[in-house]
Amino acid sequence: MGFKLNPYDLCVANSQIKGKQCTIAWYVDHNIILHVDDTVVTDIIEKIEVKFGIMTVTRGKHHVFLGMDITFNDNDGTVTILMNISRKRSPILAWMLPRLRQCRQR
Repeated sequence: MGFKLNPYDLCVANSQIKGKQCTIAWYVDHNIILHVDDTVVTDIIEKIEVKFGIMTVTRGKHHVFLGMDITFNDNDGTVTILMNISRKRSPILAWMLPRLRQCRQR
């Protein structure tokens, strides 16, 4: 599919698809695929499922990823991330926040 592993985080891979960056990140059994075009995401999911089987897929404005409740807010272009206060701040959150800010700049 043309993805290249991120040399700083081997659980992240990037590819340019239709002139835009597509990012896949995974941690154990959690995965996230990011691209501005939903059809690109669908195509990648279908290719992954051919090799690894059917996945549970969530789409829309609200997601749960690695214990984080993530909500994309269309009205002001922000992203809200909530975590249970009993959990420690995870390294994945530190990785994800700058990337979510980049999504807002589209």
